[in-house]
Amino acid sequence: MRYDGGCKELAQCIGLKGKRDIIKLGDILYALNYIVFTTEQITSRLINIAQYKSAKLHRNDGLETTVLSPLLPYRIFKDKGLLVPLLQEPPLVGRPNEWAKQLLLQWMLAEEFQRQSISLAKYGYIEVPNEKWEELAYSCEIPKNTLSKIKEYWTQDSTDAPRFLDHIENDFYTLGIAHKKELVFLPEQGKLRANQSKRGKQSATNRKKKKNDKPYNFRTFGIGP
Repeated sequence: MRYDGGCKELAQCIGLKGKRDIIKLGDILYALNYIVFTTEQITSRLINIAQYKSAKLHRNDGLETTVLSPLLPYRIFKDKGLLVPLLQEPPLVGRPNEWAKQLLLQWMLAEEFQRQSISLAKYGYIEVPNEKWEELAYSCEIPKNTLSKIKEYWTQDSTDAPRFLDHIENDFYTLGIAHKKELVFLPEQGKLRANQSKRGKQSATNRKKKKNDKPYNFRTFGIGP
């Protein structure tokens, strides 16, 4: 992304106008330019910033930002040994300065689909009761009145994209049709987790049975020669 007007032009694009906001935005960008994101699969900065001579301002104020690998769509990260896919961007509600909180909610919802991937594999949906929605929204500093709008927007088709979530009934949800890859990946993960759990329980049962079947060593009790 190139902005001949530098941080000021980028700030205007996302609805920021004050001088202090522009300075903060610049600080955030340069921090992201230096932060290193590390997983088992990759070590990388989040973005790359380059400055160039602006044709508009005729000085080195032009700003070029490049999103690097950790922020690219469909990169998968591990969370406590499980994999969390990046979902499609949902429709955003309200002013631009409120959007980051909604994207954080989207990420936390992706984690919820990961945690309930066994249910997704077995039934085709997960359970997210109102109390859970409110808990997630509270963590993202999203007020309840905004949360109701978000749920409405996320479960309806928009003019330029299919719905982000499918509301099956009551508290049951699945991902919208745009998440074709995730709707294959997450149920497969659920099947693997279910099989691992089954094998783990069987292994524990076998160990217990083997222990119970082990003959006593009577010498331990002072019996025998």
